Amino acid sequence: MPDEIMTRVGVSPESLRKMGSPAKKYTIEMNDSRAALLVDWIKQAKFTPRKYSPDCRWGLLFMDRAGKEVATLFSDKFGMAVNVDGHNLDLPDRHLLDTIHALVGPQVK
Repeated sequence: MPDEIMTRVGVSPESLRKMGSPAKKYTIEMNDSRAALLVDWIKQAKFTPRKYSPDCRWGLLFMDRAGKEVATLFSDKFGMAVNVDGHNLDLPDRHLLDTIHALVGPQVK
């Protein structure tokens, strides 16, 4: 969902999924270096539980080779409030966005 769209209520992961086709969609084949980058980020992230779902603006759906969803990550526009597999969490900094940009590449702004 574009950042500039204002909503009266926060957008949950479920609502974001129902909104139809995203403005931008990327398919990334995971390789060893991308997997290592993601695992590194997870190890370094200092998650703290949050009471409410973030106002989700984008999400990542992780699929296995058969196309089955195996994990999800939804985030607010700042990359600091997330929902990971149904768990609402806060992050202390924007390092998540840097990691996602490194995973996806220069096509993401």
